[in-house]
Amino acid sequence: MRNKYYWITTGGILLVTIFFVKIYKAGTEMKEDTNKIYSISEFQNMNYYILCDTALNSEVTDIVHTYGIYGEDADDFNKGTKLYQEYKATFWENMGIYEDKTGDSIVYISPDCKWIITENMCGENEYGEVLRQQTLYYEGNMKRQIVSTYSGISPVTVIKDEIEYKEIEEQIYQKYINLKNRSYKEKYYKGLLVNDNGNLAVGIKEGLNERLDIWNIEMQEIVWSLMLTDIQDKVWSEVIQFYGDDNEGKIIIRCNRNFYEIGYPSGDIKLLGKDMYSLSYSPDRKYIVYSSIDNETGMELEPYEIEEFLSGIYIQEIETNKIAYIECQNEWWQLSRRNFYWIEKDAINQYLEQ
Repeated sequence: MRNKYYWITTGGILLVTIFFVKIYKAGTEMKEDTNKIYSISEFQNMNYYILCDTALNSEVTDIVHTYGIYGEDADDFNKGTKLYQEYKATFWENMGIYEDKTGDSIVYISPDCKWIITENMCGENEYGEVLRQQTLYYEGNMKRQIVSTYSGISPVTVIKDEIEYKEIEEQIYQKYINLKNRSYKEKYYKGLLVNDNGNLAVGIKEGLNERLDIWNIEMQEIVWSLMLTDIQDKVWSEVIQFYGDDNEGKIIIRCNRNFYEIGYPSGDIKLLGKDMYSLSYSPDRKYIVYSSIDNETGMELEPYEIEEFLSGIYIQEIETNKIAYIECQNEWWQLSRRNFYWIEKDAINQYLEQ
């Protein structure tokens, strides 16, 4: 990897030192094994690939999206981009379209590879809001198509029903949208985030003492709350990920630059680390993927602080604390955000072999 330090050093020794420091800076609390930087291909027990949607700031348009699928045989940027293109071509061929003439991008693949969501920006409405056309497919058959403005949750939403994935019921989806709209009026920061099962939603209520609330979507009522007074470093808080059921689960929140895991109903709070943006746990909770910096964070840092970070993708094996890193072709100031989706390895291999 080359950055400006490479050109002002002789032999690149300083480059290696800085590289290790940068890897260590992100998620410090969770990482101990920083003496070696691994390749994702070395994670032999990881049974997933990762679909990465990277949103980049553009001088021409507001946002440009790039996509990659990373895993054991796609362990760098070019291989990940190629695998995504291969998957996309296979998808359209299976649909009987031998050239992608729609302009759609594949923006979501369910872990079992049965559900796929494609998206295409299709102009603006009368208020100047960007419209996007989303199409939901199940095992190669189109289920529905929707044109909408971005509302924080896809109008074509896939949830997990015990061991299978399915489309969220229209009635529950509408109740969630009603609850989400209500949450803005009641001053929940960035609204509510739905869990994998699609029956609960969580948000942080703003105020002098912030409160974490879990809502039952069907009943439209709060079923669990936790005051965040034990988190001393919060300037503002944001829910990042929510998984679990009616009995127990985990909520990942961001407080300024620190990331915490909160268990419910226990209320136990665990500091995961620092600068772990777009953090996402694998479905088996054995791995996490994240970015160490984005445009919003970088703008708030001093130039010497920014030099401590890399703008690629980190994957951590939780049990061993091993870290893999994928260098990406973007600068920190270009990176708006990333969305990560986990795909079962056997499912994607079977799909590509069709």
